[in-house]
Amino acid sequence: MNKIQKCELEILKAISKFCEKNNIKYSLIGGTMIGAVRHQGFIPWDDDIDLAMIRQEYEKFIICVKKQNYFIDEYRVMLPECNDYFYPFIKVINTQTLVCEERINEMFPLGVWVDIFPLDYCDTKEERSKEETKKRVHAVKELLRFVAKDSSRLKAFGRNIYLSIRKNVNKKDWKVLKHFLSTKPSEGDKKCIGSFVWPLSDKYIYPAQVADGYTYVLFEGEKYMMFGSYDLILRLSYGNYMQLPPEAERVNHGLTMKYIK
Repeated sequence: MNKIQKCELEILKAISKFCEKNNIKYSLIGGTMIGAVRHQGFIPWDDDIDLAMIRQEYEKFIICVKKQNYFIDEYRVMLPECNDYFYPFIKVINTQTLVCEERINEMFPLGVWVDIFPLDYCDTKEERSKEETKKRVHAVKELLRFVAKDSSRLKAFGRNIYLSIRKNVNKKDWKVLKHFLSTKPSEGDKKCIGSFVWPLSDKYIYPAQVADGYTYVLFEGEKYMMFGSYDLILRLSYGNYMQLPPEAERVNHGLTMKYIK
């Protein structure tokens, strides 16, 4: 493991213990879920850890975190409601580190983190769930325009001028987008479940029963909670997930870190 992965793993351990203590269910998700099944740990080139909680567990997690003044051990919990926090989902961060992300500028500095996404029930009617996802994908793209290093706005303005404008005029705009993304969609008949706070496509919508049960899997030598229907989740999202992708597709977030304390 590299130093970022080691740091993320320590955060994951703290989250897992916190959830166990407070009877909160969670699941490894996305690339972290693939890593657990295929590699029993990190995908070798991956540089983040993703967790998911159904909305009820997610809100319980928030209540418990607030009782601890937004900390889990030494790790700071950033909630969507926090001021000057860009993301519409939870990040648990190591405040003794500073991370630079390849495609994101330094307006919102954070330490090494673990992401926690809520999963929301939604309608089985394909056109409704796809329309909801389409609106939210657009909102994500608009939100990223405020922080992406390759933003067309950043190219149009000088960097310093652009930063000063964004810190003042655009704060209201990105907070509106963040609030929209962080709220749950219409549930409809609740026969599907998906991630709507940071959607990149509609491929992350699943039959609701995938969240009915949990199992434990090994990840870097320790057991963590994961949806029992992980095989269905991964096949729907990634196809033949046990096959390694071509080397050209083995990409990550381009994270670099340094210790600041």
